[in-house]
Amino acid sequence: MTKVCHISTAHPTFDGRIFHKECVSLSKAGFDVALVITHDKNEVVDGVNIIALPQSVGRFRRIILKPWIALIKALKTKSSIFHFHDPELMFIGIILRVLGKKVIFDSHENVSSQIESKKWLGSLFVRKFIKSIYIVFENFCIFFYSRVISVTPEIVSFLSEKKGVLIRNYPILSKIENATFET
Repeated sequence: MTKVCHISTAHPTFDGRIFHKECVSLSKAGFDVALVITHDKNEVVDGVNIIALPQSVGRFRRIILKPWIALIKALKTKSSIFHFHDPELMFIGIILRVLGKKVIFDSHENVSSQIESKKWLGSLFVRKFIKSIYIVFENFCIFFYSRVISVTPEIVSFLSEKKGVLIRNYPILSKIENATFET
């Protein structure tokens, strides 16, 4: 049975795209699926082995320290495919690829275009400088990855025409049909 490990340091445990659409679907298709993500305990839910990461205190710890904890826990799954969802894990993706693993980067947004709107990064000049560095770093990392997945054709085209795969983020109909709405 092929082992697949999803990794996120920023998304909620039961994220619609990561947990429900990707991890649970893979489990139902017969894959052995682990999800390394912030959670209060290790447990198996809907066939997905959730491996808990600690809560982050502050942006620095989430971006700088937590990826290394996630890497150690992910490697313990002995998976052959690693699928990650956060830009701060891009360097971890290179390490996994150098170790001979298949690596998938799932970019939910066009991060480089969002950098200019992050006022906490400083002046517009600084944000544009960071954006240009990020684009170079992102392209360097993508060179190593097996595939890049995103939700719109524009982002797939921007990230990688050659390695890009479009997987749209449509709602799960059964979740809508079974939802109860308060009036």
